Amino acid sequence: MMPQQRMNSLDCYWAQKRLWRLFITDEENLPAPVLIADAKLGFDPFKKELTYAGVLSASARTVLENAADSLVLGDMDIITIQPDLDTFIADFKTALGLISTGSNNELTTFGDSQPELKTIYDSVIPETTPSAQSQN
Repeated sequence: MMPQQRMNSLDCYWAQKRLWRLFITDEENLPAPVLIADAKLGFDPFKKELTYAGVLSASARTVLENAADSLVLGDMDIITIQPDLDTFIADFKTALGLISTGSNNELTTFGDSQPELKTIYDSVIPETTPSAQSQN
């Protein structure tokens, strides 16, 4: 099953897709250690959606999973017992994995349909700052 997405066709060309997956939790916000790990990550507590803007790379996914693994009860607003925290972490990592699979599938589709733009994307994406990206 592909992640559901909200976008227009132009977003595809600039890798600005926002992919999401259902993420059921009692928490109303993501814990700070997870949010600090990647600013592209988001959570809508009303829709219960974990979101990610752009392509979730393997390295970004690993950073987020490590941040989740490091969570302690003190990081949580509502969860107060370890089994619930363990469930939160497992569910978070599952949703993140589904987003990763979906975003990488979208990148593959983009490359297949727009190979000349994918080449440009591949040369720009390793740059870490917008000014460096604009030089390529």
